[in-house]
Amino acid sequence: MADALDHLAGPAGELLARVDDVLARFGSAGDDPVWMLLRRVRALPGEAVTALTPTLSAAPVAAAAATVRERAGPYADAQAALAAPVAWEGPAGEAFAAHAQRLARDLGDAADALAATARLADEVAAWIARTRSRLAAVLADALGSAEAVSVVLGLADAPRSASAIATRVLAAIDEAVTDGESLLHRRQVAGNPRPAALPPASYERITRLSF
Repeated sequence: MADALDHLAGPAGELLARVDDVLARFGSAGDDPVWMLLRRVRALPGEAVTALTPTLSAAPVAAAAATVRERAGPYADAQAALAAPVAWEGPAGEAFAAHAQRLARDLGDAADALAATARLADEVAAWIARTRSRLAAVLADALGSAEAVSVVLGLADAPRSASAIATRVLAAIDEAVTDGESLLHRRQVAGNPRPAALPPASYERITRLSF
């Protein structure tokens, strides 16, 4: 489903193409904040918005989160099945119980990891939606600004106006990138150590099976 950013992509793309052209031809003052943002984003505003609008979509990520969450269920079910008591005595029964316990723990870890991945995907989808909404608001503001009139008409202050628009757009993108990096940093999951090997079972004693 199209959102505000999709609807603004056409007219904003035309404006930002002019902004890119003016910046490329006339530049800006050496102390203008646009230079720092250009170094950080590594793209002109028009190029960045054109690349992000069709590719940055929350729907596929949200769908992946739902799929991963569904797949965590069978792991939890298998873990519960292994936790059921088995009437099996003797060394073979003890060995089975030890292996079943380890397998149940591994299944629980896998279910937890899948659930954590689903939560991360949910948060990434929410971040994408926030980013698109924030960028759409900035573009709407730019389209209705006096700077846009100056850039489109090629007035004397067009270079300054192009720089102002570029600064606002690039600042929104830079803030979104910073938010995304912070999200991934917070949700980093440390790898679990491999379980210790089980000692070999001894079968010198009598094994009893109960039916």
